[in-house]
Amino acid sequence: MVGLTVGYRGVLPAMRGSGRGPFIDDLIKRLTGVEDRRGRGFAGEHYLKDRDAVEWLMRAVCVYAENADLMRTGGLKIDTVVPRLIKAATSPARKKFDDSRDSFELQVIRVGGWAEVRFRGRLAAPSPESVAKLREIYFTDPIPSSTTTTTTTSTTTTVATVSHIGSFHRDVLAARLRIDLSTLVADHVARYKDVEPRSMVNIKGVADLIQTWMASDFGGVFLANPDSPYHTGVRYSERLVSSESRDVSTKGLTDWLRNRSDIVGTRKGEHGAYKLAGYKPSRKADLQAREEILADLLQPGKFRDDVTRAVQTTGCHSPGKGQVSITPFIPKRGKSSYLWRQSRTLIHEFLHLLTHEEFRAVAHGTDHGQVMIEGITEVLTAEVFRRFADHVSKDPTARRIVLGDEPYSAPPSRLFEIGYEDAGEQADVIRKEVGLDNIEAAYFLGMTTFIGVTREGKRGETR
Repeated sequence: MVGLTVGYRGVLPAMRGSGRGPFIDDLIKRLTGVEDRRGRGFAGEHYLKDRDAVEWLMRAVCVYAENADLMRTGGLKIDTVVPRLIKAATSPARKKFDDSRDSFELQVIRVGGWAEVRFRGRLAAPSPESVAKLREIYFTDPIPSSTTTTTTTSTTTTVATVSHIGSFHRDVLAARLRIDLSTLVADHVARYKDVEPRSMVNIKGVADLIQTWMASDFGGVFLANPDSPYHTGVRYSERLVSSESRDVSTKGLTDWLRNRSDIVGTRKGEHGAYKLAGYKPSRKADLQAREEILADLLQPGKFRDDVTRAVQTTGCHSPGKGQVSITPFIPKRGKSSYLWRQSRTLIHEFLHLLTHEEFRAVAHGTDHGQVMIEGITEVLTAEVFRRFADHVSKDPTARRIVLGDEPYSAPPSRLFEIGYEDAGEQADVIRKEVGLDNIEAAYFLGMTTFIGVTREGKRGETR
């Protein structure tokens, strides 16, 4: 391990004798500086039923105890290490020391937090000028630039003067969303008129391939997250369900339509419904008006039926359930292109599964959360898919898993582009401003200060 030394002195004698718990507690004291009995408790609970878990914890604490000074100086929060190691010791994803010392030690520095600290040390925070530029992407309105004081006989009122805010035209928003969403939904439904089923077993095979390949070829940053699903034994394929099972209640349809209204609404220039209507998501009245417009669109009729079909043929990640919905159909024409597209969708949704909760929370505190939630996901998807397509082109087994019996052909060029329209374009501006390493640190490790945004919001208040 780079920069670390560990000898595992005393592990084998302790395992052969009865001093396993005290051995762990002595190491914890060496690491934290305080007396501890968690080792005794863990060994007493697990030794008879899972001997390997006890040895794993003994060796894992050795790694940190024997390098405590270096890690403390490097900025590791020592009090977080032991709970993380205890949790990992009983995970089905833990690696045995005997199988490969290197893979064991790499896992230990990841689940204990040292890999995260080392990665953070390589990053450069954006300059104040960059942060100011990025705020224009995250928030509709800038920090108030001036104030106007109005005095009456009884009170003095200070009113913030904020630029960018114009009058809202509800009728314009309603008319434009009706046109744009109708076109979007009709185009989506048309793609799935002439289809044949694809086995969920085959789709899950692609998911397993993606998960295994990403860990070996793309895993440096997201595996540095101590809470990554990779460290808890989560199997992506087991999280997949058919998109036909998606919620098509009024709430489910509204959620899907709200997402799509953000796509069409933020289009540039004269094509953007939000700009045309003076719609600002930072104003509650505007948000309420949009909800009413979407409710009107979803009255019983053909449009609602088409939205229902669109929802049932759209992949998505449900953070609350930890599930990923995927469409089990293949258009009969252009099968190879669609199979590539489905692999790309599986990558996109898997990245959602790996998203750090802090990143998600910060995104929801911005005025344009879709830039982070979907736009940055698309920036990463395009990068991962490019590497994945190259891997598949060179590996006959991977080609069979992804394309089945279809003859090999390269993915359509559009699949290498960043999607989600304006949200994707704005996210790419962020990438160009701060770099891909900072994007990954924010997305996978929750270090959003490296992309110029925190929970503090645009004016310093907690959002």
